[in-house]
Amino acid sequence: MDSLSGPALIKYIQKMNPGASIEEVLDRARHVTLQRIFVKIQKIEYESPMDLLEDLCCFDLCPRDARTVMEWYGGDAKLLSESRSFETIYDYVFSKNKPPCCLWRW
Repeated sequence: MDSLSGPALIKYIQKMNPGASIEEVLDRARHVTLQRIFVKIQKIEYESPMDLLEDLCCFDLCPRDARTVMEWYGGDAKLLSESRSFETIYDYVFSKNKPPCCLWRW
């Protein structure tokens, strides 16, 4: 399962949970994907939560998912994720970093 993503991951989760609804399967796939991202970033010592948020924008996460990963990361990142301004900050950082993040995927 570690190397599966996209439709292959969905099919695997459906196979392992035959009675699950499509919502449950998609939620599980989302959780697996976020855990993989967390594993990649958890050992990085970011200077600020904004640096972490910039990295998370490269994964094309929605604000809800970025918030979840930042809560798992803890510390100041969790505090930022709990801010009432989080979505506005996320939108700004995401739009600011969108072009450079896309280039490495080509």
